[in-house]
Amino acid sequence: MSRVHPGWLIVSIIVLVSAGVMLGLARSDSATFDEKAHLPAGYSYVRFGDYRLNPEHPPLTKILAGLPLLALRPNFPEQDPAWTSAWNGEWQVGEQFLYHNGNDAGTLLFWGRFGPILLSLSLLFFFYFWARRLTGPWVALLPTAVLALSPVFLANGHYVTTDVAATLGFLLANFFFARFLKDPSATTIVQTGLAAGLALLAKFSTILLWPFWVLIISLAFLCDRFRPRPAVGNTGKTFLRRLTALAATLGIAYFLVVYPVYGFLVRGYPPDRQLRDTRTVLATFECHLPPLACRTARLVADTNIVLAEHSWTRPLAQYNLGVLMTLQRSVLGDTSYFRGTVSPRGSPAYFPFLFLVKEPTPILILLAASIAAALLALGRRPHRTNRPSWDCRSDQAVLFLFIPFYFWVSIRSPLNIGYRHLLPVLPSIYLCATLALRYGLDRLKNNRRGYLLGRLGAAVCLIWFGLSVALAHPFYLSYFNSLAGGTWRGYRYAVDSSYDWGQDLLRLKSWLAEHPEVDPIAVDYFGGGDPVYYLGDRAVLWRSARGDPRRAGIHWLAVSANTLAPARAEARNGYVSHPQDNYDWLAPGRTALPDAPNLPQPDWQVSPTIWVYHLP
Repeated sequence: MSRVHPGWLIVSIIVLVSAGVMLGLARSDSATFDEKAHLPAGYSYVRFGDYRLNPEHPPLTKILAGLPLLALRPNFPEQDPAWTSAWNGEWQVGEQFLYHNGNDAGTLLFWGRFGPILLSLSLLFFFYFWARRLTGPWVALLPTAVLALSPVFLANGHYVTTDVAATLGFLLANFFFARFLKDPSATTIVQTGLAAGLALLAKFSTILLWPFWVLIISLAFLCDRFRPRPAVGNTGKTFLRRLTALAATLGIAYFLVVYPVYGFLVRGYPPDRQLRDTRTVLATFECHLPPLACRTARLVADTNIVLAEHSWTRPLAQYNLGVLMTLQRSVLGDTSYFRGTVSPRGSPAYFPFLFLVKEPTPILILLAASIAAALLALGRRPHRTNRPSWDCRSDQAVLFLFIPFYFWVSIRSPLNIGYRHLLPVLPSIYLCATLALRYGLDRLKNNRRGYLLGRLGAAVCLIWFGLSVALAHPFYLSYFNSLAGGTWRGYRYAVDSSYDWGQDLLRLKSWLAEHPEVDPIAVDYFGGGDPVYYLGDRAVLWRSARGDPRRAGIHWLAVSANTLAPARAEARNGYVSHPQDNYDWLAPGRTALPDAPNLPQPDWQVSPTIWVYHLP
């Protein structure tokens, strides 16, 4: 009987630490903006088999969130017009379900987040499994620990959202695709198709897997074709057979995974209601492309309406509806705040810049050292052992090429609403950096001093990383590194789900419990929580357009960073700013923040995301 390698014990401890942090955050964080829609939608899927809510996102995370709630049997607003008659009344249903239907919101959120946490822990174990195949059981602990304790992973790993699920989907599908590249047999085709199907249920962006795989197959063909001694049997027919096999994986994913799952989830969705909802969404489907492309898009939308008319194709119509909604939003973009400006368009600098300011400083140093070590090592005479494989069909090639591919897609996207969208590429970055660092250190083994200094530097960076993560607790969603001025100053660069997603409302409640003199308080909150539910009569819902609260006898104001920072920012690229929404009445007589001259200095920062002003 073989013994379990100690690496598995150590990685289990790492995973338990990550789990403990996320479970604590699941208790202390209020609902984020998206969770208010995702959690009741997931519960409605598993209880009613009805997919009328939140079709813009696939169901995997929401199902996992909804399943534990079945045991609680919470009250669901089945008679509310937002459920019975409105099209996709997800926000109204979420408000009723969590806060106004006799349920305990904290209990629903905690148990709803339990499923996503389990998914996050599964990702860590699988990541270690793949990493140890490439680096060995000990070295694989490094990228696994970095991912497990990464602030962006800890922040998003316990929310009922889709980004960690998408990360697992990309990673799992690419793992089996790498096996398919080496041996395109019936077994690997089926495995790749099933893994890709799971990815499609995680997030619609995983459709990018197929163009990426076509790119890899093409590069592998070219690499073999132009070698001094071309590979035997490397012909155009072989290339076409691989593409045909890849098309088979798409069919398996779509018809053996997506179709039955969606079929189960629309079984309680009245057919006439689904058809009406589909027509409502796609009636205004636009792509803002040249006329020919728009006519093509219109044809696709009309075809999906036809699919919604027939019982056997209803599951496909519902899945396609979500894809089309996501496509439209991706093309049109969204209003975003970035470095003191607000724009309806994205910035190509958004994701590269956030990578540099959201990743912990010691990890950036390790990444830079890994690149330098690999370049120096490659410039020397080849080494026999631990040499990285750059075969276009290798696991390393798939991981490495996924990084520029995904970054390229992200940079071109106008949807700049959160660093979390880079989560799917972080495992590849961490693992490739580990491979490079290991290769570089191995080349230094003959230089004992350089080898020891390299290992000592890596150890110092890891200790620094651990301390920075511990000191950032519990503000992982708002985390910014020391190069950017730290977490409490991140509002200078980005808000929304990169900083303020509504997670700190319970911390405002705790602060008010310590300050009984603050009564009442005007609250302009962004997020999925309900200030009145948590704060009671002490809270008065407010907006800038209502003017100065002092006119209503209120001398305290709490405002979210995701409300105030964009309101006071410079408008660009045609964004229309309305003066009544800009909090102009708050600024006079107040000192501006030294690093953000448009923002008035608050009297208290309850958390990085909620600022309190005393209005004497």
